[in-house]
Amino acid sequence: MFMERLLIVPRLNRIFPSVVLVSFFGLSAYGETFYDPAKAISPSQQKTDCLDQTLNLAQNYFNGFGDLSADFIQENWNVALGEVGSKSVSSGAFKFSEPKSVRWEYFTPDPGLVVSDGEKTWIFDLANKEVQVLPGKGGGLSGGVLDFLLSGSDLREEFGLEVEGCGSPVVSLLLTPGEDSLFERAKLRINSRTGHVSETEIIDPFGNRTRIKFSNVRTDQGLEESLFKFQISEDMRVLEIR
Repeated sequence: MFMERLLIVPRLNRIFPSVVLVSFFGLSAYGETFYDPAKAISPSQQKTDCLDQTLNLAQNYFNGFGDLSADFIQENWNVALGEVGSKSVSSGAFKFSEPKSVRWEYFTPDPGLVVSDGEKTWIFDLANKEVQVLPGKGGGLSGGVLDFLLSGSDLREEFGLEVEGCGSPVVSLLLTPGEDSLFERAKLRINSRTGHVSETEIIDPFGNRTRIKFSNVRTDQGLEESLFKFQISEDMRVLEIR
C-alpha cells in the first residue's frame, strides 16, 4: 500500500565529488623517483580525508540552492518471516523548498501525495480519498538522512560515518544512526565532482530496505508556495494524527 511504502521512506539523493588521493614522491640528485616514508599518507588518513571532503562537498551542494526538483524511482524490499519477501517499484516526483517544505508525488503504480510546509504534513491516499494530517514534518518525510543535508545539519553530529569508493566517479557514504531512529543504516551515493546525491538506500530496524534513485535534478526554479500546501475537499475522509 502507499502508506506502507511511505513509512519506510527515509529522509532523501545528491552526488558528491570524488577525492583525489595524492601519493608523494621525491627526486634524487640523479633524477630517480623514490618513496619518502616521512611524506606518505596512511590508508586510514586517506580515508579520513576522503570522508571529510565528501561531506564538505555534499553540504556545499545542498547549501547552494533555494529549491530542488527531481524525478525518482523507489524500490522496496519487504521482509517476511526473516526472509526477503515481496519487491515493489514506484515512481514519482520530489520537490523541496527552503527552509522546510517538501513534496513527494507518487504517479505509479498507486497515485499518492505527501506534502509538508514545515509546520503541518498531509498524506493523501487518492484511491481511498483519505488524508492524514500530522503536525510538523511528519518524521522522516524525505528519507531521514536527506533531511539533515537539506536542513544544513552536520551529519558528523548525528551518525557514525564510513566511506567507500574514494577516487571513483561515485562515492558511497555509509551512515549508522544513534538510538531511537526510524532506520538502522543508510547509504548515500554521491557524485564525486558535483556533490549531488543520486541514490539513497535505507534499511529499517525490521530489515525492510528502500532504495530511491533520483534523476533529472533541477535547482532554483522558483517553486510556488502553493505546491507545499494541501487543499482538503468535502469528499475526503480526514484523519488528524496527534
